[in-house]
Amino acid sequence: MRSKMAIMAVAGMLISVLVSTSGAAAAAGRTVYYVSLGDSAAAGVQPPGWNALGYADQLSFRMRARLPQLRLVKLGCPGETTESLLSGADSPCSYPSGSQLEEAVGVLRAHAGSVAFITINVGVNDVLDACLDDAAGALDPACTRGLLPAVQANLAAIVRTLGDAAPGVPIAGMSYWDPFLGFWVTGPEGEARARTSNQAMQVLNAGLVSTYRGEGALVADVAGPGFFNIADFSHRVASRWGPVPVNVANACTLTWSCARPPLGPDPHPNTRGYRVIADAFAAVLPGS
Repeated sequence: MRSKMAIMAVAGMLISVLVSTSGAAAAAGRTVYYVSLGDSAAAGVQPPGWNALGYADQLSFRMRARLPQLRLVKLGCPGETTESLLSGADSPCSYPSGSQLEEAVGVLRAHAGSVAFITINVGVNDVLDACLDDAAGALDPACTRGLLPAVQANLAAIVRTLGDAAPGVPIAGMSYWDPFLGFWVTGPEGEARARTSNQAMQVLNAGLVSTYRGEGALVADVAGPGFFNIADFSHRVASRWGPVPVNVANACTLTWSCARPPLGPDPHPNTRGYRVIADAFAAVLPGS
């Protein structure tokens, strides 16, 4: 793990590089690039079939106020895991370069000196694939904890590869909202499922955040206070589902998890939720 002083130095370098590189390119009228990697959230998936209102799209639109020539390269793949993103093996998506990571590396190298920043979110599908207890209807915290070292190793390799392909370009990863909190509004059994799964999501997020920071990346704390606030069961708020914990209210308001069929229940953010994720990235990206 790098020291706090080292991370501060890297952050300062990233700010200066972003301002000098992307700013100079924009001033010269050249296109600058935002490269987005990840899973269905990076792809902007919503149950009506929308994918043009995700966090990458909204963040790109916002950043064009400062970088008018900004172009989004959106590579996210629904269902992608850290392993499939890294190697291409068993990826739900097909990329000319073989994997999402290699596709991103090709873009970064082709546009060296003109990349403004990179965002990534990946890891939740690793635990959903391996640790979802069908009998309990919840995500298993112990299984998640056991799988975490492999997820972290893959994620560290991904971030290092991106950094090597685009030296000095800011890389921002994120923690996840909790896609299981919507169970809460279904009754006592749902409350138990929500609490158990929330423990697993907090384990996953702690590992992701630690890995991003350990590799010198920025962290958009989507799960934290001010955004989805997934850990706060203690404060209750009024909602259309009655008095519920604030984290449940956020999940129901910002995702499709409490929506009725045919659009729900669905774990993905809605347009407002993707805006909150874009807010979390904007809060840490230099110059945003």
